[in-house]
Amino acid sequence: MIDPYRKRCYAFLIVSGKMSGMDWQRLADYVVDARTGLGLRTREALAEQVGVSSRVLSDIENARRTNYDRATIAALERALGWGTGSVTRILAGGDPLPRGGSASNADMVIAMIVTALDFPGLDDHQRVRQIRGIIATDYRPAGPPPPPVENDQRFEAS
Repeated sequence: MIDPYRKRCYAFLIVSGKMSGMDWQRLADYVVDARTGLGLRTREALAEQVGVSSRVLSDIENARRTNYDRATIAALERALGWGTGSVTRILAGGDPLPRGGSASNADMVIAMIVTALDFPGLDDHQRVRQIRGIIATDYRPAGPPPPPVENDQRFEAS
């Protein structure tokens, strides 16, 4: 199950092509390599596992589109044995996560800021508002705070 803060991240990044400034050809190459590495010689075989048409998978493997449904991306990650958030990491220049792994909060926030900077049609004022909203949102998972660091003198007055 994906944490609620990650759902907001994915919704911001994936739906409606908001990841258009990212490297979709890089993702295409990773998907083809992963598919053939799994012994799936045809797109149709992977498309069936993902639950999409071979046309949609062809669009992914040829970097023809930049807007995919969140469920499609999640199903693709599962079918290829990648962890949640792997597509976002690949698009931003990273590597896929192993199954069961998930992108760190920092990875997601950085990807969201990069996307806001590259998003077409926004003026500078709108970009600043988007980035301020990203920074102001608490993307930490719920739970107890981290333990205090003893003898941390970085913030001591000199």
